[in-house]
Amino acid sequence: MIHFGGCKGIQQKLINFSVLHFLFGMVLACYLPFFVVYLLDRKIDNTTIGNILMINSLVSVFAQILWGIISDRIGSIQRVFISCLTCTILLNLLLPFTHQARILIILLPMITFFLIPLIPLLDSWTLKGIKKGSSQSYGSIRLWNSIGYTVTAVFAGKLVSSTSINSVFFLFSILGCMIIFIGFKLKIVDSHEEASQKARLSSLTDIKKLLKNYQYVTFLFSCCILYIAVSPLFSFIPELMNQSGGNEGLYGIAVAVSAISEVPIFYLSLKIINKFKIHHLIAAAFAFYALRMLILSSASSPQIIIISQCMQSITYSLFLIGSVHYIDSLAPKELKATALSLGSSVYGGLGGIIGNYFAGRLIDIAGIFSAYRAGSFICFSALVLFILFLWLGRCLNGKQDKIQTGFEA
Repeated sequence: MIHFGGCKGIQQKLINFSVLHFLFGMVLACYLPFFVVYLLDRKIDNTTIGNILMINSLVSVFAQILWGIISDRIGSIQRVFISCLTCTILLNLLLPFTHQARILIILLPMITFFLIPLIPLLDSWTLKGIKKGSSQSYGSIRLWNSIGYTVTAVFAGKLVSSTSINSVFFLFSILGCMIIFIGFKLKIVDSHEEASQKARLSSLTDIKKLLKNYQYVTFLFSCCILYIAVSPLFSFIPELMNQSGGNEGLYGIAVAVSAISEVPIFYLSLKIINKFKIHHLIAAAFAFYALRMLILSSASSPQIIIISQCMQSITYSLFLIGSVHYIDSLAPKELKATALSLGSSVYGGLGGIIGNYFAGRLIDIAGIFSAYRAGSFICFSALVLFILFLWLGRCLNGKQDKIQTGFEA
């Protein structure tokens, strides 16, 4: 079991995790929303941007798997998280002084190698820290990430409009150092049984064990199809905003609206996962993603884009809650971090490679609105596949009338 040192210790851990998520959301808001803005500021065309995003996605596939395995192998998500964040901060400080595309093609994937794995690592770290320490749900902690993201997105958007894109990278580094300080205070003491489980080496054999799980593999495949469409949604919103008559300030508001809309769902996450089956939540997220892409494909003004960002609560939030709990319930105890990192790398990475590669070209050839229309169709196709795989799973299990998720046991 995980020992927190009494009720006061439990409460302090929850506070520390909440602060960690809040600051991490602030850090992400200084980088992810402005990634394409930064490239556009460097006068890089959409096709090249798509190629850079594709390379980033390719790097993230291997990086998330690698760091997930390393954290399971050494038995410390904390050390891996802090090490990766430190490298990210150092590399991030080079961005304000870089203008050549040939250098960015190398530097940005290097940042991705250390930054993107932090997301599934923090998810796994949080689940581990609160699972046996309190009745708190993952969502009640994760909502602070969204609040931090919202606060910073609004401020960062105005900061970029009034100064330059370079200013957010310095803010990123300051906030990152604060996270490292909080991270050192979140040590988790494991029992002898769990420590012995973590002592065994994660290997290809362990990954094969995950890949033999029908529910795990088919879920990743469905999510990969989804992210082929969703990647342009996250990557090319700045370009969509520009073509709809917006600017960096309105883009910052759109990002803030998107992030703050996540909070109610995360706050109610414990009630939601107790009331609804996990795979129903995931299917709903797929369906609303298709609708969201369709709305954006006809966005004629910045206001429509900003309003559509409210759907983040029923797309990304539901998907994240469902996928994190679903994958965690399917993975063996000694492979929790690996399973989450592998899953995120497959659909977020592999799906991103395909999606960003074709989206950049489709935008240059047919326009950005056509790319979002195609994305809506792909999201709907992913939903059909997910439902089909669930049905086939029931057939393969004979009389089993429901997919076990760990919450129905």
